[in-house]
Amino acid sequence: MKSTAKTVAVDTQAQQDAARPASRLKVMHVQVQALQVWFHCPSCNAALEGYLSDPRGCSDITCDACGSEFDIPKAAELVIS
Repeated sequence: MKSTAKTVAVDTQAQQDAARPASRLKVMHVQVQALQVWFHCPSCNAALEGYLSDPRGCSDITCDACGSEFDIPKAAELVIS
């Protein structure tokens, strides 16, 4: 039986960049403005805020309001608003 597999060329990022004209505009500075991140205690529902990064994956968090300890799994839903 003869193989009918086809080889498909995949452009790398370098090949794609080389194919673009040198005069093409480029963004060379990306700025991210830090916004406050918050979540609610699973025990008392108090809003806990003050995180400047994604808290998913953190463990041994203590609620300031009730003192409960809890974790935020990496799989927790992230809502951007």
